[in-house]
Amino acid sequence: MFVEMHPYIGLIEAIKQRRAARAFKSDRIPEVILQEILELAAQAPSGFNLQPWRFIVVQNQQNKEKLQACAFNQRQVGEAPVVLICCGDRRAAEMANITSVIHLGEDEGIMTPSYASYMRSSISPGIQALRDAGLWLSDTLVNLLKQQAGE
Repeated sequence: MFVEMHPYIGLIEAIKQRRAARAFKSDRIPEVILQEILELAAQAPSGFNLQPWRFIVVQNQQNKEKLQACAFNQRQVGEAPVVLICCGDRRAAEMANITSVIHLGEDEGIMTPSYASYMRSSISPGIQALRDAGLWLSDTLVNLLKQQAGE
């Protein structure tokens, strides 16, 4: 299935046109469009290219209703054909992930030894503290959904 999309507008126009969506059509979102959205989101820039996010795609109506209950009972959460949840990955600043990002850069020929060393030494305990304090919400949300699902 080919879906032609032309979502390109300028930054200023995008900011001016931005609105909160309070109602949604019930039309199914084509898989090709959903996949494109997720691929673009995964390519967003991040510090040291650690990409500290993971996405949850919620399409099942029962799960959207459970999520709605966790989202101050906002009706649009249950009405949307798809709900995308972006969660921070608390493991992104762990040395194993940093090492794999360095290896990816080395494999592509874009990682120098000095930058690899800089990465290893710069991703400090300060980032870990921010991560632990700011990203606990993703774990809480997932655990809440599991609890409501009876897992």
